[in-house]
Amino acid sequence: MSTEIPQTAVLSEEEQVASILEHLPAETEIDVVVPTKGIFYFGKEMPIRMRPMTFDDEKSLVTGSRSVDFNAANYLLSRCLKNIEVDKLIIIDKLFLLIKLREISYGKDYKVGVICGNCNFENVLNLEIDKLAVKEVPEDFDYVNNSFFLDGIQKDIEISVATVVEEHFLQGEKLSDNLWRFIRKIGGIDNPTVIAQVIDKLPIADIHNIVKKIMLSDYGVQPQIRYACDKCTNSNLISLPIDENFFSVN
Repeated sequence: MSTEIPQTAVLSEEEQVASILEHLPAETEIDVVVPTKGIFYFGKEMPIRMRPMTFDDEKSLVTGSRSVDFNAANYLLSRCLKNIEVDKLIIIDKLFLLIKLREISYGKDYKVGVICGNCNFENVLNLEIDKLAVKEVPEDFDYVNNSFFLDGIQKDIEISVATVVEEHFLQGEKLSDNLWRFIRKIGGIDNPTVIAQVIDKLPIADIHNIVKKIMLSDYGVQPQIRYACDKCTNSNLISLPIDENFFSVN
């Protein structure tokens, strides 16, 4: 009979980690039908695949290096989207995916503090982001020949639809200098130099209409939310705040 005492197997660090996490739920990817139905990207109706955020994703927002042009929303989507690059997204699909990412990562409830425009009281709203109104782009929408009539100058205009990579051209002071990039023709003329000169002379109503069409603002998630102030009952209209705090459990 052997008198040797069997030695207890020593697990490596990797094996210990694996043992602790043996019941960790599998990372679940989901298919998301965006407002454009994927037709703009894939040439046919096709969902976009994405996964929920991980703690590593959330942590990287705080600990990663930041440039002046860093965009937290684009960064997170670049990590979580599976079958498309963020830069290729149309703006309305990007917004929809951001809200869906928040929902599948933390749940449908989103608490946010907002200041009443009438009495400055801070209200705490509990928004159910899965119930925001969404308007899909019609299946027969022509992304290539997107043209409409400008009432102010009584001319037809043909434009392109903005994607994420071009989004910065439409922000703040850059808008007036870069709007020509999205205009293919005005009144049958396609000369970019002429178009750039025309833009500065357009009625403001026409400019707003052009930007609205470039952004496809008639479609997608309608992020405006109306609420009554808890203190003065004044009716307020706000836009859903989407920043780095939007991607936090708190």
